[in-house]
Amino acid sequence: MKSKNLVLFYALLCIIEIVAEYFEAGTLRYIVKPTLMIALALYFYQESKPDISSFAKKILAALVFSWGGDVFLMFPDFFLPGLISFLIAHVFYILAFFENINSAKEKRPLSNTLLFALPFLISTGALFRILFPSLGEMLLPVAVYTSVITVMGISAALRFGTVSNESLRLVLSGAVIFMLSDSTIALNKFLYNDELPYARIVIMVTYLLAQYLIVEGCLKFINSQKSNK
Repeated sequence: MKSKNLVLFYALLCIIEIVAEYFEAGTLRYIVKPTLMIALALYFYQESKPDISSFAKKILAALVFSWGGDVFLMFPDFFLPGLISFLIAHVFYILAFFENINSAKEKRPLSNTLLFALPFLISTGALFRILFPSLGEMLLPVAVYTSVITVMGISAALRFGTVSNESLRLVLSGAVIFMLSDSTIALNKFLYNDELPYARIVIMVTYLLAQYLIVEGCLKFINSQKSNK
């Protein structure tokens, strides 16, 4: 399937998934949700060929573990395995982004790094403070997960100056929206006992958009590397 068709297929799957969430069509959701990251990964792979770089392999690994997280989170009893799977996905995103960061010709001053990190640290700290009384035995897993996704967001921002503005903008937007999606999951589960209005729709819309933006931003970087060879 051509890359353009894979993007259209992904968009169609996203629409079906959101409609299924809105109408609480469980069977349709179980059919569509596991195919979302497969379609996006195939698109990324198709666009990354023929030379699959170390960077591209890490992004593909992140999409594979995101697929695992999607599947696990379809079942309420598998929340923790889903959390772990997405945590590993974020680790792969971090490793990929640090390939970009480490390619900088000059080392970034610590003050600049802290400046990039500060908005992420503040937002994560505020969220964790809200959630803390409700976490119970999930305190440690959620603390670890929120720490990792915060590092993912920071590493996306730290790509500034090492990649094109377009790649930076797309990936950073995706990282921030991904954090918004996960924050909605946490608030809905731990603060509202899965009763936050339209939470599932907000979660899926932001999650699917975030993954697409990250993939597109990473492809912008890969294509720029190809053109420079």
